[in-house]
Amino acid sequence: MSGPSDRVFFRAGYVTSLDAWERYLSDGHGIRLDADDDAPDCEWLPDEDDEEFEEGQESGEPTLPEEDEPLLAKQRSIFNRLSDYQGNFRGLYRAAPPEVKARLVLPHTFTRIIKHPELGGTYHEWNLFIPTSWSSPSMRTKGPGDVDRQRIQAFVEEANGLIEDHERREAAGFKFQEPDFKFERFPDWAISRPLLSDKELSNLIHAGPDSMRLWGISPREFLHPYMS
Repeated sequence: MSGPSDRVFFRAGYVTSLDAWERYLSDGHGIRLDADDDAPDCEWLPDEDDEEFEEGQESGEPTLPEEDEPLLAKQRSIFNRLSDYQGNFRGLYRAAPPEVKARLVLPHTFTRIIKHPELGGTYHEWNLFIPTSWSSPSMRTKGPGDVDRQRIQAFVEEANGLIEDHERREAAGFKFQEPDFKFERFPDWAISRPLLSDKELSNLIHAGPDSMRLWGISPREFLHPYMS
């Protein structure tokens, strides 16, 4: 009998603008972002029990031939920027109360291969994605449903609630509209999900199956990577 991970299904959710992440972290939380550095200096550092998280990450940035240096520079800039935003938001997540963590989904990642019209080549473009539901391939062209809207609204409310100052929250918080969020569907294999540490996983299990469903998959699918 095939396991949960053997099924092909689509993940629905919202691609989040990197500009929205920059506004949220920099203007909302006053975090110094170092996305343009060669080695981004994220405020987040892993806990001692983070072996699962580290093993669950992608091996790193795909490489390009040396002659494609301009494309490589653009690719690396996007990669560093996304890594910086992910790391800093992970720090905010870990500092949040348990009841907030139970409703706050960590951003997933996916890449697109982009053809640059001026440089005449292709590069990998990283994106951050908040999943909200899953479906069969036959639904891949459908727009968002009520569940998708409710779950992304829950993410917006919980994430913005981490900004303590009201004026900053209003000015820099996520807005449930384009260009901050754009609804899309992707095959599950194209999405890389962040694995949780033992403490983070225990918190979600204790919170109950509804917290796992906020990640856009069934509780069984959610727990599958941790059961091997």
